[in-house]
Amino acid sequence: MRPLIPEPFAPDSREAASPTLELVSKAPTLYRIEACVVRPGVSAATSKGTVIEFDTSAGQSDVLPGPADLLTMAFAACVLKNVERFSQLLAFRYQQASITVTSERQDSPPKMIRVTYSLRLITDEPDHRVDLMHRNIRQHGTIYNTLAAACEVSGKVVSERPSPRIGEGAAPGNFRTPPACRGG
Repeated sequence: MRPLIPEPFAPDSREAASPTLELVSKAPTLYRIEACVVRPGVSAATSKGTVIEFDTSAGQSDVLPGPADLLTMAFAACVLKNVERFSQLLAFRYQQASITVTSERQDSPPKMIRVTYSLRLITDEPDHRVDLMHRNIRQHGTIYNTLAAACEVSGKVVSERPSPRIGEGAAPGNFRTPPACRGG
Protein backbone atom coordinates (compact mmCIF):
# COMPACT_ATOMS: atom_id res chain seq x y z
CA MET A 1 0.00 0.00 0.00
CA ARG A 2 1.07 3.56 -0.58
CA PRO A 3 0.46 6.56 1.62
CA LEU A 4 -2.68 8.34 0.55
CA ILE A 5 -2.02 11.02 -2.05
CA PRO A 6 -4.59 13.82 -2.13
CA GLU A 7 -6.06 13.25 -5.60
CA PRO A 8 -8.61 16.09 -5.45
CA PHE A 9 -5.80 18.51 -4.64
CA ALA A 10 -3.15 19.67 -7.06
CA PRO A 11 0.18 18.44 -5.71
CA ASP A 12 2.58 21.16 -4.71
CA SER A 13 6.31 20.76 -5.18
CA ARG A 14 6.69 19.06 -1.77
CA GLU A 15 4.12 16.38 -2.59
CA ALA A 16 5.51 15.77 -6.08
CA ALA A 17 9.03 15.35 -4.70
CA SER A 18 7.94 13.12 -1.81
CA PRO A 19 8.78 9.45 -2.05
CA THR A 20 5.89 7.02 -1.81
CA LEU A 21 5.95 4.13 0.56
CA GLU A 22 5.65 0.70 -1.00
CA LEU A 23 4.76 -1.87 1.62
CA VAL A 24 6.34 -5.10 0.47
CA SER A 25 5.05 -8.38 1.80
CA LYS A 26 7.77 -9.91 3.94
CA ALA A 27 8.16 -11.97 7.06
CA PRO A 28 6.40 -10.47 10.09
CA THR A 29 8.46 -8.21 12.34
CA LEU A 30 9.04 -9.81 15.71
CA TYR A 31 8.99 -7.95 19.04
CA ARG A 32 10.39 -9.56 22.17
CA ILE A 33 10.19 -8.41 25.75
CA GLU A 34 10.97 -10.11 29.02
CA ALA A 35 8.94 -9.35 32.11
CA CYS A 36 8.93 -10.52 35.71
CA VAL A 37 7.41 -9.71 39.08
CA VAL A 38 9.87 -7.47 40.96
CA ARG A 39 7.92 -7.35 44.22
CA PRO A 40 4.24 -7.76 45.10
CA GLY A 41 2.16 -5.51 42.83
CA VAL A 42 5.12 -4.33 40.76
CA SER A 43 6.52 -5.96 37.66
CA ALA A 44 9.09 -4.84 35.13
CA ALA A 45 9.58 -5.46 31.43
CA THR A 46 12.77 -5.09 29.42
CA SER A 47 12.79 -4.14 25.76
CA LYS A 48 15.80 -2.94 23.79
CA GLY A 49 17.78 -2.38 26.97
CA THR A 50 15.11 -0.24 28.63
CA VAL A 51 13.34 -1.35 31.80
CA ILE A 52 9.77 -0.21 32.39
CA GLU A 53 8.05 -0.90 35.71
CA PHE A 54 4.29 -1.36 35.74
CA ASP A 55 1.47 -2.15 38.13
CA THR A 56 0.38 -5.77 38.53
CA SER A 57 -1.47 -5.40 41.82
CA ALA A 58 -5.05 -6.59 42.25
CA GLY A 59 -6.19 -2.95 42.40
CA GLN A 60 -4.88 0.11 40.59
CA SER A 61 -1.69 1.89 41.46
CA ASP A 62 -1.70 5.66 41.84
CA VAL A 63 1.89 5.76 40.62
CA LEU A 64 2.65 3.01 38.11
CA PRO A 65 0.82 2.43 34.82
CA GLY A 66 -1.18 -0.77 34.54
CA PRO A 67 -1.80 -2.87 31.45
CA ALA A 68 -4.66 -0.65 30.18
CA ASP A 69 -2.48 2.46 30.66
CA LEU A 70 0.35 0.79 28.73
CA LEU A 71 -2.02 -0.12 25.90
CA THR A 72 -3.27 3.47 25.80
CA MET A 73 0.35 4.71 25.77
CA ALA A 74 1.15 2.30 22.93
CA PHE A 75 -1.66 3.86 20.90
CA ALA A 76 -0.30 7.36 21.58
CA ALA A 77 3.22 6.24 20.66
CA CYS A 78 1.93 4.73 17.41
CA VAL A 79 0.18 7.93 16.35
CA LEU A 80 3.17 10.15 17.23
CA LYS A 81 5.60 7.75 15.51
CA ASN A 82 3.50 7.99 12.37
CA VAL A 83 3.41 11.79 12.54
CA GLU A 84 7.21 11.68 12.39
CA ARG A 85 7.23 8.98 9.71
CA PHE A 86 4.73 10.69 7.41
CA SER A 87 6.19 14.13 7.98
CA GLN A 88 9.28 12.80 6.18
CA LEU A 89 7.45 10.86 3.47
CA LEU A 90 5.01 13.66 2.69
CA ALA A 91 7.37 16.58 3.36
CA PHE A 92 4.90 17.72 6.03
CA ARG A 93 6.19 20.52 8.24
CA TYR A 94 5.19 20.71 11.88
CA GLN A 95 6.65 22.43 14.90
CA GLN A 96 5.14 20.31 17.64
CA ALA A 97 2.86 17.30 17.99
CA SER A 98 1.05 16.08 21.10
CA ILE A 99 -1.81 13.72 21.71
CA THR A 100 -4.42 13.07 24.38
CA VAL A 101 -5.85 9.55 24.36
CA THR A 102 -8.72 8.20 26.43
CA SER A 103 -9.53 4.51 26.47
CA GLU A 104 -12.60 2.88 27.99
CA ARG A 105 -12.73 -0.58 29.51
CA GLN A 106 -15.83 -2.57 30.32
CA ASP A 107 -15.87 -5.00 33.24
CA SER A 108 -17.85 -7.95 31.90
CA PRO A 109 -16.50 -9.41 29.78
CA PRO A 110 -13.32 -7.43 30.50
CA LYS A 111 -12.13 -5.69 27.35
CA MET A 112 -11.37 -2.29 25.88
CA ILE A 113 -14.45 -0.93 24.13
CA ARG A 114 -13.42 2.52 22.93
CA VAL A 115 -10.37 4.66 22.22
CA THR A 116 -10.74 8.37 21.50
CA TYR A 117 -7.96 10.80 20.77
CA SER A 118 -7.15 14.39 19.94
CA LEU A 119 -3.91 14.91 18.04
CA ARG A 120 -2.63 18.49 18.18
CA LEU A 121 -0.24 19.71 15.54
CA ILE A 122 1.39 23.11 15.41
CA THR A 123 1.88 23.53 11.69
CA ASP A 124 1.59 25.99 8.86
CA GLU A 125 0.39 23.24 6.51
CA PRO A 126 -2.99 23.79 4.80
CA ASP A 127 -6.02 21.86 6.07
CA HIS A 128 -6.03 19.39 3.17
CA ARG A 129 -2.45 18.33 4.05
CA VAL A 130 -3.39 17.95 7.74
CA ASP A 131 -6.28 15.72 6.58
CA LEU A 132 -3.84 13.76 4.42
CA MET A 133 -1.58 13.21 7.44
CA HIS A 134 -4.56 12.00 9.50
CA ARG A 135 -5.72 9.57 6.78
CA ASN A 136 -2.23 8.06 6.56
CA ILE A 137 -2.02 7.66 10.35
CA ARG A 138 -5.38 5.87 10.35
CA GLN A 139 -4.45 3.61 7.45
CA HIS A 140 -0.84 2.71 8.33
CA GLY A 141 -0.64 2.70 12.15
CA THR A 142 0.03 -0.81 13.44
CA ILE A 143 -1.33 -0.30 16.96
CA TYR A 144 -4.07 1.95 15.57
CA ASN A 145 -5.26 -0.78 13.20
CA THR A 146 -4.92 -3.52 15.81
CA LEU A 147 -7.11 -1.65 18.28
CA ALA A 148 -9.55 -0.54 15.57
CA ALA A 149 -10.13 -4.22 14.75
CA ALA A 150 -11.01 -4.91 18.40
CA CYS A 151 -12.90 -1.81 19.53
CA GLU A 152 -14.21 1.56 18.40
CA VAL A 153 -11.42 4.05 17.61
CA SER A 154 -12.21 7.67 16.80
CA GLY A 155 -10.36 10.92 16.95
CA LYS A 156 -9.53 14.23 15.45
CA VAL A 157 -6.56 16.35 14.50
CA VAL A 158 -6.52 19.92 15.75
CA SER A 159 -4.06 22.05 13.86
CA GLU A 160 -2.82 25.29 15.34
CA ARG A 161 -0.89 27.89 13.43
CA PRO A 162 2.54 28.78 14.83
CA SER A 163 3.10 32.37 15.93
CA PRO A 164 6.12 33.14 13.75
CA ARG A 165 7.12 30.87 10.88
CA ILE A 166 8.25 27.34 11.64
CA GLY A 167 11.96 27.20 12.30
CA GLU A 168 12.21 30.65 13.89
CA GLY A 169 11.85 29.52 17.49
CA ALA A 170 8.10 29.98 17.81
CA ALA A 171 6.63 29.14 21.19
CA PRO A 172 4.27 26.13 21.39
CA GLY A 173 0.51 26.72 21.29
CA ASN A 174 -1.66 27.13 24.34
CA PHE A 175 -2.31 23.55 25.34
CA ARG A 176 -1.14 21.35 28.16
CA THR A 177 2.10 19.61 27.29
CA PRO A 178 3.11 16.49 29.23
CA PRO A 179 6.19 17.19 31.42
CA ALA A 180 8.30 14.73 29.40
CA CYS A 181 7.53 16.77 26.24
CA ARG A 182 8.66 20.09 27.71
CA GLY A 183 12.35 19.31 27.35
CA GLY A 184 13.28 19.79 30.96
